[in-house]
Amino acid sequence: MYKVRNIVRESLPVLITTSGISMIAGLFLQNMEKTLYTVPFLLTIIPALNDMIGDFCCILTSRLSTAFKLGYLKLIRKVFLQIFFVSFLSSLYLAEIGCLLHPDLPLEKAILIVLLTSSSLILTLSAVTYVLMLYTLRKNVDPDNVIIPIATSLA
Repeated sequence: MYKVRNIVRESLPVLITTSGISMIAGLFLQNMEKTLYTVPFLLTIIPALNDMIGDFCCILTSRLSTAFKLGYLKLIRKVFLQIFFVSFLSSLYLAEIGCLLHPDLPLEKAILIVLLTSSSLILTLSAVTYVLMLYTLRKNVDPDNVIIPIATSLA
């Protein structure tokens, strides 16, 4: 049974830490502001890419925690493949939209940029999510209270 006290106790330190990580990421982006203005395609796709990867990490965390708790360990590989496949298709779609908004950039280059970025982030965050999942289950902590904030701030 969920209790507010347990959720706050498990989530608050993680939320404070991830808020700090997000502030550092914002400072990093602010320092790169002039560079980003030279590539308007990136300015267009970064928010969508950030949201997409954060959403996929939340879905991955939810599905992995359910699979672990129900003992469906054979489904874990299938979950990873599904997330990677859907992120691949979403990245292609995002690259096409970026090219429609910025026709001066060749479609091949846009696809390459978006696919490399999204696939490297999805693979890295999937590994981090898996390791954190094992850690939280070993510590008897609800993974949804810990991993989702970490994954979305890293995305």
